[in-house]
Amino acid sequence: MSLRQENAQRGTDLKVTQSKEGALDRFNVVAEPTGDKSDVDLLVLLADPGSKLIQEAQMFKANKLVEHFIFTYGDPKIESIYDVGVPREAKIVDAQTVG
Repeated sequence: MSLRQENAQRGTDLKVTQSKEGALDRFNVVAEPTGDKSDVDLLVLLADPGSKLIQEAQMFKANKLVEHFIFTYGDPKIESIYDVGVPREAKIVDAQTVG
């Protein structure tokens, strides 16, 4: 379920604004407050404008940074689960939903 679908079910609306932060595109994602203290007030995504790949994500609650993620791409390129050490004889269970 996407963040937009989840917020639609809860009756909240997302507001997204775009700006520049240095050489990156900045996207501020704000959801209407629900009164749930565990809710994130603001999600900031920083993306490379050329590749559109997210470089950083920051999550804020009550104007305090609570999570900060940095994304890297490139080598070592992971093409399968075996590239990260999963034994070839491991049973694979696909629990994806269709639709």
